[in-house]
Amino acid sequence: MKKTLLASLMLACATGAGATGLDPSGQDRAISLEPVIVTATRTPIDIGDSLSSVSVISRADIERLQPVSIADLLTGLPGVSFANAGGYGQQTSLFLRGANSTHTLLLVDGVRVASVSAGLAAFEQIPVEQIERIEIVRGPRSSLYGADAIGGVIQIFTRRGSRDGGLEPSLALTAGTDKLLRGQLGLSGGSEQGWYNLGAGSQYTGGINTCRVGAAAAFAGCFTDEPDRDPSRNKNLSASGGYRWDNGAELTGTWLRSLGEAHFDGSYQNRWRTVQQVAGSTFGFRPLQAWKSTLSVGQNLDRYDNYENASFVGYIYSRRDQASWQNDINLAADLLLTSGPAADPRRRLAGRAHRQRHRLSRHPPPRHRRVRAVPGHVRAERAGALRAARQEQPVRPPRHRRTGLGLSLRQRREAHRQLRQRLPRAHLQRSLLPLRQRQSGPETGDLAQRRAGP
Repeated sequence: MKKTLLASLMLACATGAGATGLDPSGQDRAISLEPVIVTATRTPIDIGDSLSSVSVISRADIERLQPVSIADLLTGLPGVSFANAGGYGQQTSLFLRGANSTHTLLLVDGVRVASVSAGLAAFEQIPVEQIERIEIVRGPRSSLYGADAIGGVIQIFTRRGSRDGGLEPSLALTAGTDKLLRGQLGLSGGSEQGWYNLGAGSQYTGGINTCRVGAAAAFAGCFTDEPDRDPSRNKNLSASGGYRWDNGAELTGTWLRSLGEAHFDGSYQNRWRTVQQVAGSTFGFRPLQAWKSTLSVGQNLDRYDNYENASFVGYIYSRRDQASWQNDINLAADLLLTSGPAADPRRRLAGRAHRQRHRLSRHPPPRHRRVRAVPGHVRAERAGALRAARQEQPVRPPRHRRTGLGLSLRQRREAHRQLRQRLPRAHLQRSLLPLRQRQSGPETGDLAQRRAGP
């Protein structure tokens, strides 16, 4: 009886200490709460309630790890692997659980980010300094996001301002090997109802030689020998803000623009300049207590300008306009219904010649690009080669001139004289051979009747 009473008393004391946040010594202890995620089900849930494997990277983790790129930040997570074309700023592909790189969906503040032409998300062009939080959901999510989410979904949330009513300026400078220089400047603030964040940054690295010397002779690597370093640079701007009314309605907007340039080894092109832009806005309100409605619009724009040394080769431009209307209805205490339409029209414009870019695209080239004109002697050589190629191909005469049917003798002689001036002699003899045979032979058919008369 005494042992039972003592055990009950110890259990009651332990329960009381856990409820008040006190340890057995009577001191306060920190209570850790599970992170709340929204990518796994498109609604806010605790990470422990998700049926999928989910990883969350917070801003504190980013400041502790000090990564240079997203590949450095996500390397080491379960099921995540990267393939890089060589150095910072080069094309980077992500493979989630062994799935194809085009089967992993990337979202930036809810906006789909991927090139319509290549189908890959430009992870190398997203600045790490502008990231507040990353959610990685492994496994298929095609029922929620479509066919792009066969391997999983990665959502990046950009930085937001605090709601404590003060200004928070930030400044970061980084230097490293391979002439790495990076700087970031930001300003954020807000109140209980509104918040805002502004940021600007730049990064430059001298790079490495992406292809080893002698690879072209050995039919390996890049199939070209350019024994030089391949530098890269990036400039980024971001702005975001939001406001919440007293009735619970909230309006948010985000904008991120990244300008990049990277050198690489190639025989046809060895440099590109890129533009990546993501913009989106969301408005959420509650028509009823159990019904939450969210309207979202967004746009992803990317452009690649390709160069060979200083000569402009071509470009690839794509734009994706997106819109969705999501409705979350609580049918019961543990039952939530999510439904709504979504539109994701795709548009692609691509050109290869310098003169064709304005004819194929209504959008002007970005201001940061500087295209050097082709020298005059080079244009003259190209024009001469084109004329020589056209002269080598003889122009076949029309059918009525080659056969002479339906023409008078004077008309046929005039046509023959014109052909002698235009065509080579060998081709002229072959074209006139049927006519000579027909004139030397007996006339038959309708032509003989017309010559004989009534």
